[in-house]
Amino acid sequence: MEDQELSVYLLQLVQAMKGEIYHDSALARFLVRRGLDSISTIGLPLYWGITSELVDCVCSYRFGILLQNFLKVCG
Repeated sequence: MEDQELSVYLLQLVQAMKGEIYHDSALARFLVRRGLDSISTIGLPLYWGITSELVDCVCSYRFGILLQNFLKVCG
């Protein structure tokens, strides 16, 4: 999937992580990897999509871990 096509579905994929059983999921790894490969197209929207989910009490811990890992390897 090209970056432009993935960017169309990015917010829905971030929302789908709410239903994941574990914090370390294949979807989370996929999004972080693609975000690092294309910072401007995928990485920045991914950052803001994750950041917007930090206000949700149910999933804030999961998204906090994901954001911390993304920023750690992003530089």
